[in-house]
Amino acid sequence: MKSSSMTAKVKAVGAKAVLLSPTTALGESDNPGIRKFAAAVRSQAEEEGLAYAPVFEMIRDWIDNPDNPRITANTKATYDGVHMLPAGDRVLARATLKGLGLTADELSKAEAAWNADDTLVALPRIATFSDTVS
Repeated sequence: MKSSSMTAKVKAVGAKAVLLSPTTALGESDNPGIRKFAAAVRSQAEEEGLAYAPVFEMIRDWIDNPDNPRITANTKATYDGVHMLPAGDRVLARATLKGLGLTADELSKAEAAWNADDTLVALPRIATFSDTVS
């Protein structure tokens, strides 16, 4: 595919473009259409040499993890299949920061800062970019 005019403009000013895959839709069940769209976004990022934030992959890993406790709203990724709850926000933040190029050490520091904030929901470690996208 050719670089989109928006991507070309971003590159022209020296900014870093990061493509984020979609989250999920139509509930937290697997959605083949969204899975296909996420793969297309990843492919586009690869073709254009852009950073990629694996939001879809990391959200799916969180949702599909059999060890994920489903006791409270704070341990679900979304409240309606689209809009994030705190757990989903955390996964989205991890994927985005990884897409922006943060190292594992930098991500760990960010996670420690989040966990030190009593107003945020602490979550166990979940899959990272390198775990989910090869």
